[in-house]
Amino acid sequence: MELDRYLERNVARHVVLTERFYYQPEQRISTLASELGVDRNTALSDIDALRALLSPYVRAYERRHGTVLVRFDRTTTLLELIQHVYRESNLLLLCNEYLTGKVDVATFARRRGLSVSAAYALNRKAAAFLGAAGGTVRRSSLDASELALRYISILVRTALGFRPPVLEAHLPGVNRMIAALESRLGFTLTDLDRSFLRASTGLALERGGRPLDQGFLEVVADMPEVAFFEEDTEVDGRRFGHQEALFMAAMSACVSAKNRISSTDALALWTDGDASYRDLEKRMRAHFGKKACETELFRAALRRLFLFIRLGAAATAFTQDRPIPDARRPVLDACREIVKAWSQTFAPAGAGENDDLIVQFVLQILPLIDTNTTPERICCAIVTASELNRLTIAAAIERQLPGTAHALERACPTIEAAGAELARLLENAPEARGIIVVDREYALETPRETGSYPIVGTSVAEEGEMLARHLQASTTGGD
Repeated sequence: MELDRYLERNVARHVVLTERFYYQPEQRISTLASELGVDRNTALSDIDALRALLSPYVRAYERRHGTVLVRFDRTTTLLELIQHVYRESNLLLLCNEYLTGKVDVATFARRRGLSVSAAYALNRKAAAFLGAAGGTVRRSSLDASELALRYISILVRTALGFRPPVLEAHLPGVNRMIAALESRLGFTLTDLDRSFLRASTGLALERGGRPLDQGFLEVVADMPEVAFFEEDTEVDGRRFGHQEALFMAAMSACVSAKNRISSTDALALWTDGDASYRDLEKRMRAHFGKKACETELFRAALRRLFLFIRLGAAATAFTQDRPIPDARRPVLDACREIVKAWSQTFAPAGAGENDDLIVQFVLQILPLIDTNTTPERICCAIVTASELNRLTIAAAIERQLPGTAHALERACPTIEAAGAELARLLENAPEARGIIVVDREYALETPRETGSYPIVGTSVAEEGEMLARHLQASTTGGD
């Protein structure tokens, strides 16, 4: 995440470690040290510090030969874990104070047990982070447009799990509104998405009436779901005005885009009809070719990237650390150049950047490169809460094992549902094998043992190569 570039180094490393162990409890120490950019002893020290910090949620720990295992409580979400880590960040806590009023750095230093010199150095870093996100620190206060202030607030409050008084007071009503939105959209949002929308709703309630940037309002004037927020829903009897309905529609579009992948979906139609999106798509097509760019996966991933940048929300995106394979970095470099050239014309003035959004987009589309075909014999049911991730994983499976493996055309919400779907499909095909693939990033449950079908975990960051080995091992009885 862009935020991690400004965080205290130990906090940023602890966030990465939390993500790694959450998805894969056993990790090689040498690999972790390399990814963190530290030596082996520092990596082990970080792991010990993380265990102490998250001790209420650690259910197993073991040092093995060259590896370490940290298993978290399965009932705890990744968001809850990393929020505990982020609360150790003095930088984030200081930024949160700037969002609530004037800041006295010396007072903050005493409260946090910092020397005055360390606090002022921290304040310079906070000013740099807030500046990158679209704000300016002047005379101990944060100066920002209303939209930039809201975007910064969403990011900081989501990271810290901070709820201002107005949100806390209306939390049950806000949760009911989000549940109604999920019912309307037809899918369940992730814990992170709900936290993002809760923060957005709190700001709409807290700061309703303050004028938003006119350029933003013009972009989202006819966005889908505006009527839902303005006419069909309320929070404890409080209805949103037209401006706040536009803001909420835009925020819901950002978090729901990964599941609204059909070209006939209202949000897809809205995006495809935007001249600036068509310009971005044209630039991508000129580089990657018509065949890749006209696939459902490419267009869905591009729409999501477009929404965050076009709405000026790129700096707000709460993305995880995802390394790009070295062999694929030319694709990343090409996408960076395309987006940079496009954004000079179409991104809002002063909008912050988020390179991790582009990394995420590249990881989504990588499986579309170099495809082949041969007979299939493996049927994969993908368990994920993200339809966009399902498309990426399915494309990765079919590229790495062309024709040998085939992914079901819809995501399964649970491991049990995936097993039932495979049993139904394979009833009359005894020669085919079924495998359950669990997306570690957007699964609603963690991979676990089952007697029905082999289960493998994956993520879009693996680009299919590791997954292919797991799939082949699962069908041959290997490790």
